[in-house]
Amino acid sequence: MKREKLSRNKEAVSNIVGTLLVVVLLTMLYSIIQVYQVPAWNKSVEMEHASAVYSDMMLLKSDIENAAMHETPKSSDIHLGVRYPTRMFFINPGVGVSGSLKVEDDIAISVTYTNASGTYTKLYNSSRIAYEAHGTINSPKLVYEHGIIVRDFGIGNRTNDAQSLIVNDELYLPIVNGSAYSSSSMGTETLVVYPSTGAGTTTDVVSVNITLSTNYPAVWSELLEGVSSADTTAYVSGGKIRINSTAIKEITLPVMGKTQSGMCAGVARLRTEKSVSDGASGETTVSVTVSANPASIPADGVSTSKITAVVTREGTPIPFAAVNFGVDDPTYTIAPDSNRTTVNGIAEAILNESLVIGTVTIYATVGTLYDTVVVAFTSEPPAVTTKDATNIGKKVAKLNMDYDFKDYTEGDVRFRYKKASEGSWTSNTTWVSKSGSGNYTELISGLAEGTAYNFEAQLNYDASIINGGVKSFTTAA
Repeated sequence: MKREKLSRNKEAVSNIVGTLLVVVLLTMLYSIIQVYQVPAWNKSVEMEHASAVYSDMMLLKSDIENAAMHETPKSSDIHLGVRYPTRMFFINPGVGVSGSLKVEDDIAISVTYTNASGTYTKLYNSSRIAYEAHGTINSPKLVYEHGIIVRDFGIGNRTNDAQSLIVNDELYLPIVNGSAYSSSSMGTETLVVYPSTGAGTTTDVVSVNITLSTNYPAVWSELLEGVSSADTTAYVSGGKIRINSTAIKEITLPVMGKTQSGMCAGVARLRTEKSVSDGASGETTVSVTVSANPASIPADGVSTSKITAVVTREGTPIPFAAVNFGVDDPTYTIAPDSNRTTVNGIAEAILNESLVIGTVTIYATVGTLYDTVVVAFTSEPPAVTTKDATNIGKKVAKLNMDYDFKDYTEGDVRFRYKKASEGSWTSNTTWVSKSGSGNYTELISGLAEGTAYNFEAQLNYDASIINGGVKSFTTAA
């Protein structure tokens, strides 16, 4: 009796010890996940956010360039922070990562130029835009300055961008005029970028000296290395980017003005010759080439064509050149009717949709130079759509389609079908003449029981066959 009681006591103790061991193991596992895995999960969230913010800053850079060159307002969203996802059973060390966006309006830009009347200086106060995350990962500050995005690590700053200040001895100085402010949160900050408030003044010159303040002299020293020429020198000294040029023959300086909300973007353009179209002088050869993609579109009231003008001087792209677009027939329209080339010498416009069948000639002019391209608005092609099969039996099925001959008066329709296991189409119904639009059905028979089939509607017009898309059905067993 005593032995049985002792045995039962030992079993009870064993069960308690086992339970305690399981609890201890689960507690240890929970602690390991809480201490090591949860921070790793959150770090992954922070890294994804850092990548997203870099994309936001790159889009902001592009929007500033577009607003300055294309004179179109732009709106950029910067995702300042990110919240950690709710984790069942586990505790986050905080709600997430916040970020701050700061606009500093203390970048001095000085343009001193000499012409036949004397020497003059134009001063601008440009802005630097900086984003900084306040989290646990060692992500760099992202800073927009003079057209590039700098990764500011404190030490060893770098950029993935190429400088665009000097292109073939010509100078292009982006200017961002915004009021100083700072915003910090986990939300999204929207920056509105407006084009410069005036077209600016163009002046003939014989030389220019430019000074731009920078917080990143080492970055700019690397970017500007090797861009100097016999007539243009560029170097960094004492926190200043210094550019001197006797090659510049014409400058255009924008009129900048701070807006009540957002910021103003403009570009100072300094050219090596008096005008882009001055190719007849014999000094250089300038050309403009225009193309359309596609060159033939249906007159369906929806389709458009992208018009591209490429401006070059002796094969080298000319940035920021003014391109005017036009059409020879007012029935058709193009937008915008004027644009400026990018740093790649490309300006674009859209030939708008139309319901009128015909051809239109598009002109792209740069000064006295021009080129043309012809786009055809064609009859809208017919359309056919395969619909689901109905009335499916052991050996029969009804096939269905919708058709629309649109601008074409008439044509033919039919179905083709085959077993799903077969490679090529083996059977088809007889062509039936149709016109206008509507639906057509045909009952097919002689099918195998319990078998999967593929079928497709077809439309024949003007010696062309179009297909409506493959669908399937399975006969009853």
